[in-house]
Amino acid sequence: MNIIFISAEVAPFSKAGGLADVSGALPQQLSSTGHNISVVSPLYSKINREMDSIRTTGIGALIQMGNEDVPFELYNFDHNQSDGPHQYFIHNDDLFGREGIYTLPNGEGFADNNFRYFFFQKAIIKLIEIEFFKPDLVHCNDHHTAMLPFFIINRKMEIATILTVHNFQYQGYFSQDEGKYLDELDAQRLVDIPSENRSSMYLGCTHAHQVNTVSPTYAVELLNIKELSYELHSTLNNISHKFSGILNGADYSYWSPENDTFIKHQYIASNLFGKSKNKVDLQIYCGFKNYSDKPLIGSISRLVENKGFYLILDIIPDLVEMGVQCVFLGSGMDDISQSLKDFANQYPDNIFYEGRFNEELAHNIEAGADMFLMPSRFEPCGLNQIYSLKYGTIPLVYKTGGLADTVQQWDGKNGNGFLFDQYTSSELLNMIQQAVKIWDDKKQWSSIISNAMEADFSWNQSAKQYIGLYETALEN
Repeated sequence: MNIIFISAEVAPFSKAGGLADVSGALPQQLSSTGHNISVVSPLYSKINREMDSIRTTGIGALIQMGNEDVPFELYNFDHNQSDGPHQYFIHNDDLFGREGIYTLPNGEGFADNNFRYFFFQKAIIKLIEIEFFKPDLVHCNDHHTAMLPFFIINRKMEIATILTVHNFQYQGYFSQDEGKYLDELDAQRLVDIPSENRSSMYLGCTHAHQVNTVSPTYAVELLNIKELSYELHSTLNNISHKFSGILNGADYSYWSPENDTFIKHQYIASNLFGKSKNKVDLQIYCGFKNYSDKPLIGSISRLVENKGFYLILDIIPDLVEMGVQCVFLGSGMDDISQSLKDFANQYPDNIFYEGRFNEELAHNIEAGADMFLMPSRFEPCGLNQIYSLKYGTIPLVYKTGGLADTVQQWDGKNGNGFLFDQYTSSELLNMIQQAVKIWDDKKQWSSIISNAMEADFSWNQSAKQYIGLYETALEN
């Protein structure tokens, strides 16, 4: 199949979250199965064009956006195109040459984000119309690219479409005024759509040939829990015949303690000496005393309510009293960030917080921590708990979405982590206390680590399921 895989962010070129990891790894796996994959994303200013060998193709066009014509130029990643997917970029410095991908430094979204991503999608339609791309199937991801199935059907293009939704919290609403950025053909079709459904996600879900999300349990939750699917709850139930969940995978060439270049001491399941040395290195980085007889808990996350941080903040004094050390890495809501800073200042031997993106520290947390804390109220899939399993860093999670699909409760013999199913700070604390008690039993803890590191969530199985979804979309 000739497939265009379209995403607003693609690792290692651009990254704001887990979408980038998926968009970097899944096409690579699909390409290895013999399909012709072209990955397209915006050319952001953060991308080092010289270092990354990104060159212009000399192809470009003007895109009508309301009353103005806006230019784009197509770039590509200049490497051996027989090895892996083809990487392409839509270039317009006025729209994508900014410090952030979606937001200003203070976290506020760019006011013209709808304009930017309408333009991005219309540029891809133009490249299909001039037959630079000749796809059998277009694979869209999240609301930034969810208008494409709508565009493709309106133009009666014989192209199958897939929409993968990584998080239903973000639906891409746009105003009637912003609708003028669409072509006249698309704007006419919008007249028949109720104003409350004027979102990119609604149009993608109703027009794509197949829709999926990123874990089986999250898919079931979306159909049954109205709060999780927001305004799309009835829509999802109406399209349940073409809606499914496929668990995300992990790129073990990048996230594995055997070959991780970010950590000083690589290790394998049969020899964890390197992990213990990484723990000491992490404690030194954080300014902790080397308490080898107490567990170290890591957290890598956006600092938002649904990631469970208000529960965590409630119990930090209890964790300190237990002697537990905690390392937090992430940015987000100002009140959460400030509270973590305050706790770090109050308990410098137990709490460490870094509020900037730091890929090296993220890998060292995975390799050096004993446990990984991820009590998300909802979690479409989650990747860090999957990475943590491979590093023998035992996940502590809420039983929801992809967390429930990847972490199994330790029962004394089987299991690879710890879960709680009542979303309260007291239940979170009870789970951590249980995990710390087991941590003291080195024989049991060794068994949990062994189970965790044996778990295989590589992209191989997930890619096979996506190929099946592609075939179904083509049939439809």
